[in-house]
Amino acid sequence: MPSFYEITFLPEGSKERHYGSRGNYYVLQDESHLDLICEPIWCHLCGDFSEGERLGTLVEIDRELADLHDPSSHLYRMMMMSAGPELDALLPRESFRSELTANAQKRRRWRESRSSPPKCIRCGSTRIVAFNTEFNTDKPVPHPSGSGELLVRWLGMCSTGWNEWYFSPEGDRLPEGDETE
Repeated sequence: MPSFYEITFLPEGSKERHYGSRGNYYVLQDESHLDLICEPIWCHLCGDFSEGERLGTLVEIDRELADLHDPSSHLYRMMMMSAGPELDALLPRESFRSELTANAQKRRRWRESRSSPPKCIRCGSTRIVAFNTEFNTDKPVPHPSGSGELLVRWLGMCSTGWNEWYFSPEGDRLPEGDETE
């Protein structure tokens, strides 16, 4: 489920909401898909707020993999927590953890081979400024267009339509209906 954010323009205090998207996928060499994780950005080419790729680091992915194997980690405990007998029967907890582990391993292989910087998913530009919204610090940042400051806060999760956009492993948007390179 995508996130949504509130952007406060300082010093005037006007606010704008930014809603994330979903249904964005990398098409890998073996033609399998990997979710493209987005974060709010300012795109200099679009001249507006947009969404950009959040590539993550190998260290972050390795930490996730370690946590998925460590019974004392918060992530492991969350994955192994019962969702109730009906849901546990549909997707057993160990199967869910194994699926997350396989996905993180796939993401690690992709990230290891990725050479280009993150891009705007709308236009493909690498001239972007990402906003660290993982932790709300209430610390304003300079507006990338050069006027005033911004406060970008994560507010929660939202439900949006599916983009059904496909990208190469290097983040280049593939033509509509073309899920292969």
